Amino acid sequence: MKTVYIVGGGSSFTHMFQENGWEVVSNRDDAEYWQFTGGEDVSPILYGQGNVDSGNNPRRDTTEVAFFREGLKKNKKLLGVCRGSQFLTVMSGHSLWQDVDNHAIGGTHKATMLSDNSEWDVTSTHHQMMHLDGAPPYELLMTAARTSYKYDAYGTKKQEEGDKNRDVESVFFPITKALAFQPHPEFTPKGSSCQKAYFTLINNCF
Repeated sequence: MKTVYIVGGGSSFTHMFQENGWEVVSNRDDAEYWQFTGGEDVSPILYGQGNVDSGNNPRRDTTEVAFFREGLKKNKKLLGVCRGSQFLTVMSGHSLWQDVDNHAIGGTHKATMLSDNSEWDVTSTHHQMMHLDGAPPYELLMTAARTSYKYDAYGTKKQEEGDKNRDVESVFFPITKALAFQPHPEFTPKGSSCQKAYFTLINNCF
């Protein structure tokens, strides 16, 4: 049985993992996986930008940076959902788009699994997005094609229509052993497309 520690807690994550046959543990040293959850924006100071469109929580950033460093030291497998995915991306040496359009829709949209070009319905509740502008290695796992612009501290990047890879939905960072998954599988029922995508990527990456 796989074991997971939920950083900061969260009943919806506990329910999701238990329904899928995982054990949720209260002692993080007993867990094989550590799950970083959603919430406030990651502070741009962590990726070297001025704040133009981030509502962040510096205290949470500080706490989770310490968890991340501890997880690396203890060779844990790190999972991130929504804010957690963005946080792991930043801590793996990349940045974020501070504002994007067509994603905070309160519903689902199509995303493409690049391993087999299959389409999955995933949730979309975010206005920021992972920006893979740091050093490799990383493996782009899932993408979407929704944005017409992405905005960082340095200006707006317009998107090319028809570029199916323009929105990063999931990426794996092998050096930090971090799987970043932008959607919210814990908001969806067991057996949903979004949950299946998340657990498929966990199994494929680890």
